[in-house]
Amino acid sequence: MRLYLSLFRLPKESQQIDRVIEAFSNSYYDQNAGMFRERDHAYVLAYSLIFLNTMNHNPKVPAARRITEEQFIKFNEKAIDPITPKCLAKIYDRIVREEFKTDTDEVEKIYNKLSMFQADEAAISSKDLLKMTTHVMIAGDTFLKYGRSGNPHHRHVFLQTEPPRLCWQSKERREAARFIDIGNIVDVELGSTRTEVFRRHDVAAELDERCFSIVAEGRTLDLQARSKEVRATWVKYFQIVAKENVKRREKSEEYKKVLLEKREKLKEDLELIWESDILSNFALHWDYENHCPKPVSYTHLTLPTICSV
Repeated sequence: MRLYLSLFRLPKESQQIDRVIEAFSNSYYDQNAGMFRERDHAYVLAYSLIFLNTMNHNPKVPAARRITEEQFIKFNEKAIDPITPKCLAKIYDRIVREEFKTDTDEVEKIYNKLSMFQADEAAISSKDLLKMTTHVMIAGDTFLKYGRSGNPHHRHVFLQTEPPRLCWQSKERREAARFIDIGNIVDVELGSTRTEVFRRHDVAAELDERCFSIVAEGRTLDLQARSKEVRATWVKYFQIVAKENVKRREKSEEYKKVLLEKREKLKEDLELIWESDILSNFALHWDYENHCPKPVSYTHLTLPTICSV
């Protein structure tokens, strides 16, 4: 539980916390067969640990309301079988002595910087932000690139403007660059556990804050930056690119939907005209005896005057 909570901060909503605890307890129960007699016992203990940590380390909680060892043992001894008071006492001591901490303070600072950009988009548009950092993307940077097989390799990653592509090749640049079309980028994932490629490599936890994945149609480009600051710059740039691409596609889908609706409406109108105007007056135009159209007479038509002499 301590390792699990070191990787992220728990959400504030109780329903979201419940889902996080349930996911952890189910996984723990499945991976530790025989430790708990029932799946719910793992959930109760996990919830109890978080509750103990919150009540005994939150400075806003009065000392009188903090959970004692006796209370902790009494509650869990009845709810969880099998578990001994001695084991619960050891768990209590470890949590009271050292609270659960989330080791993402530096990452949160980056998020705060990104949120500052987002909050200031009224003053600085996404296009302006792209212009400000495009030269950095064109110059490129060296990343450790993770692939579906083999060991990760250092690659020079850069932006090509004509045609617009995100390219990568070896630092020596001896071979042709591989690329992703900019228009195919739809998302950016943070960290080293979000994509199948990263999960295969089992990246060390301390490198998580430097990893990110650019998600395109049919593939991901999984990179480890040389610093958190480099990652922040590239992530922000391609978040904007992905957002614009998704907007463009949504508009295109809406346009297709409008066209389809117009075609359906036209079809309905044509059917109405056929039923009300053509079929109802068909005898005026069709010679049933000779099975052919009747001769057209233009004598009843009044033609407009084109010019007068």
